[in-house]
Amino acid sequence: MEKGGDVVKVNRSIPYKKITKEDWSINAFLAALNSTKEHGSTIEELMDLNPVKIKKTDLQEDTTYEYIDISSLSTEKGIVNNIKEVKGSDLPARATLRVRTGDILLSSVRPARNAVARITEDLSGSLVNNTFIVLRPHNIDLSCLLYFILRSDNVRSKLMLIARGNAIPTIKVKDLKEIRLPIKEVTSDQQQIAKNLYSQWHKNQTSAQSLDNLIESVFLDFDIFKSVSQEENNRTLYSTIPYHQLNKRWDIASRLNVMDLENKAKVSMASLESLTLSFRSGATISKKEYQEKGTPYIGIKNIEKGTMSDQGLVYVSDETAEENSKAIVQPNNVLMSKVGSIGKTGVVTSDFAGALASQHITIIETDQERLLPSYLSYFMMTQWGLTQLQQRASGVAQKFIKLKDIKELQVPILSIQEQEEIISSIKKKESEQSDKKIEEKTKKFTEELVI
Repeated sequence: MEKGGDVVKVNRSIPYKKITKEDWSINAFLAALNSTKEHGSTIEELMDLNPVKIKKTDLQEDTTYEYIDISSLSTEKGIVNNIKEVKGSDLPARATLRVRTGDILLSSVRPARNAVARITEDLSGSLVNNTFIVLRPHNIDLSCLLYFILRSDNVRSKLMLIARGNAIPTIKVKDLKEIRLPIKEVTSDQQQIAKNLYSQWHKNQTSAQSLDNLIESVFLDFDIFKSVSQEENNRTLYSTIPYHQLNKRWDIASRLNVMDLENKAKVSMASLESLTLSFRSGATISKKEYQEKGTPYIGIKNIEKGTMSDQGLVYVSDETAEENSKAIVQPNNVLMSKVGSIGKTGVVTSDFAGALASQHITIIETDQERLLPSYLSYFMMTQWGLTQLQQRASGVAQKFIKLKDIKELQVPILSIQEQEEIISSIKKKESEQSDKKIEEKTKKFTEELVI
């Protein structure tokens, strides 16, 4: 490299055959430049791509097939966790691939999401949407090891470079074939380590409780509610109420909530309004005012698992935020969605202090001497919180909940110490089923393989 003032000149050449392509984007040039200096084997040298293709005419209309599309895969866990059963006559036109044990699925669209999964024995024979690319290792003993390599940050960055298109970045099979996996010669011991790591990883992912089930189990452990069946739960959604119990109220959702919780709660309940200092609504901001930097503008999609997520976060100018100061959030505010996916709750962290909430969100400031923000957020993720929201929701095309109904939500009254114990217990259980240890082992193992 030569530096002249602030200019950096890169004296590197790219073979002509590497640039005679349809794509002349900077990413394509960077990918070509990188490929001239890399070591390791190409994906095509290690695996077959889309080895088994099927036609619609090969399928029986009355036969039910196991089918995998992008919604079947958890990008966070790297596993197929929602396989579908679809009759041959109802299969989409894109169901053109078939997989077997040891195959690896890699999404051809939006590689930044890292949508990679391995086909386990129970998924063998499934049909797959062709937005995936099926990779079949030439040596099946390398399947687990290649899975970890393909999910590594190193490979993901390469895939992002070869993806074409701005709106929906997409990888072409012919470009994927040329990607080099930067791995050293693999020993039989490393193959076995990879198999053991994958077995442990997959077992953890498939056996882990969902967060809402975990939270409910803690509330039951603390003897706050009775355990009820789904059938009993459904009966409380559609109950007969004697006329004399309506108390001049015709929005019978309020009475249903009382009936429901009287039957299930083992502790006293109080309205959310009685435990809260203030309720505020978010601000309506036009998409035209979105920008790349500035004040974060929190939407429903940014409320995730009881906290805040920056996934897909947009920004507005600081001036716009100042003009809508009533919608600015502070740490320990509880945000609750009130339109569409009603009842999603999350506690504002310090990273989001000063952010602006959207008009689809209610901002709740609890009286922390009586109601801890995390306790409220966790409670609203349980069936006892969500059922109240379902009973009170209005709308047909799109569900919504009014502020007065949010204020009337019933919350179990516990001492601050008991609330802290529940919060601590939930976090402990989350930590116990966390994959951090195995993630660290996998990361270290993968780094040792890379050239």
